[in-house]
Amino acid sequence: MQLRSLNALALALLASLGLGSGACRVNVDYSDTAFACTEGECPSGFSCQSEVCVPDDGVLPGESDAAVDAEVPDASLPDAQALAACDDSFAAAPGYELCSEDEASCSFNYETAGGTCADACTLLGTTCLGAFDNNAILCEPVPATGDTCDTPRQSEICVCARLPLQ
Repeated sequence: MQLRSLNALALALLASLGLGSGACRVNVDYSDTAFACTEGECPSGFSCQSEVCVPDDGVLPGESDAAVDAEVPDASLPDAQALAACDDSFAAAPGYELCSEDEASCSFNYETAGGTCADACTLLGTTCLGAFDNNAILCEPVPATGDTCDTPRQSEICVCARLPLQ
């Protein structure tokens, strides 16, 4: 008898919270999702093609619909300007040794003679993106020094923005 009253109390509590009446619903959004349909079944709005659930419009997530894309003007950034190689831009800098380069920056050892990487990059015609104190071994940053472009040092690793190709 006591178990029945506990069950009734639990049901009454669930009902008062709206949990037993279907008030809580799960809404799953399958857009931008690719998933297998090995048994040939897919959610509404999708169909099984070659064991993959594909949106009924036929465009897989991450792909584009050429017909739709043809109607939309190109909103991408203008084509990137060609950039000079780091050695070509900065090799004449005092104490220059290239540490690394990527598509946007050059990282190199520079004898700042008490100046800063901000000054050095400006002198070289570009902007400073970062700076690191270097060990006695060139291109080996001293960990956790917290250097910035404005930290004065005798020599340091400067990270400057790459220059456009001339």
